[in-house]
Amino acid sequence: MPVPVQTILDLGRNLLVLGVHPGEPSGPALPAAATIDIGEGGRLLAVEVAVAVTVAVGETLALPPAGEGSPSVSYDPGSATLTVELERHAGGLVRSAAARVGLVVDGRGSLLAVEVPRRGVGYEITYPSGNR
Repeated sequence: MPVPVQTILDLGRNLLVLGVHPGEPSGPALPAAATIDIGEGGRLLAVEVAVAVTVAVGETLALPPAGEGSPSVSYDPGSATLTVELERHAGGLVRSAAARVGLVVDGRGSLLAVEVPRRGVGYEITYPSGNR
């Protein structure tokens, strides 16, 4: 059964936490480079994370199976890219921006969540946070 992506707004740290796997974090989030897709109205549509730079050789991230429709989580081992899709883009303006995200893992290296800052150089995510 697919594990849904749980989106949590962390106002204290001004970021979105995209929960992709249940579990207990082993420590602080690991920094990673990402590309985020933002749609009309500042909606976060998707996050692509280059996990090869973050995860040591020989380690693997345990990921939930991708489900039908959105949201979905997928991993491309060829490019070592993790994609969290929150909403399928049906049209309108989409802008991509580089971002620094955090990967929350447990003690076995299973990916639990991706932390996405709501503001960064060249972007601002206004939804989900009340704006729609």
